Amino acid sequence: MQPDNGSGEQGCSEDAHDFSCNSAEFKNQSFPLNIRINRRELMICSKIGSSSTYHMAIKNLLNFRYITYLPSYNPYQGSCIKLLYS
Repeated sequence: MQPDNGSGEQGCSEDAHDFSCNSAEFKNQSFPLNIRINRRELMICSKIGSSSTYHMAIKNLLNFRYITYLPSYNPYQGSCIKLLYS
């Protein structure tokens, strides 16, 4: 991981990769309005090794307004995200 230089760019490469994996999943599900994601599968696709890094990447994607995120605490259902394109 890259050190934080105070510009808020810490973890940007992980966020970009996470976003691209989300986009790939979006295409796999035939472009629905909302998609269900599984944290474990997304972490493997994004090559993220820890859940804290995953949550930081999701938080950054939310802050940059790339996604909206509705977490699910049901492991069989998955969390719901919506990719935002401007």
